[in-house]
Amino acid sequence: MHPRTPSEITVVKPALLKRELQLLDGHTTVGKIQFPSRFKMNAEATLFEEKWSVTQTGFWRPFLEFKGHDRPFTKVKVRHKPGGKIDWTGSDGNPYTFRKTKWWKHTYAWYDQNKSPILELRPDHSFSSKQAKITINQPNHPDIRVMLLIGVIVYLIQKRHAAAVAAS
Repeated sequence: MHPRTPSEITVVKPALLKRELQLLDGHTTVGKIQFPSRFKMNAEATLFEEKWSVTQTGFWRPFLEFKGHDRPFTKVKVRHKPGGKIDWTGSDGNPYTFRKTKWWKHTYAWYDQNKSPILELRPDHSFSSKQAKITINQPNHPDIRVMLLIGVIVYLIQKRHAAAVAAS
């Protein structure tokens, strides 16, 4: 039995120099993402008591591979386009899209085939340790956990690319 999926999650970076993120439902930790490498987006994640490995491979056209360690074994491979857009077919056979909500905003969302949002990831531009706020519109969706993990990782990649472009 899976624990209840909250409708509002905060992404927090607990320490300035650590490569780790925590996902919080209020004051309760529901997930943790740790990045062992400084240069790749490889990660070990625990999300709602499920363990995941995230691997970034490829040079010219990189893709992300998400492996779930719990039963049933899940393996998802996605390739994000330059703007962070992802087209993915879920476990129910329906197509889903992760993209920016508007071209001028830095807010991303997962959409179903009817173009209704499943979850939305908004950056938090405060001076605190908060990184982003995630609003889950369909908490009973069968793939909500993997969508949440893919969304956070791709959001971080886009944030890293934006910082590199701004620095050059």
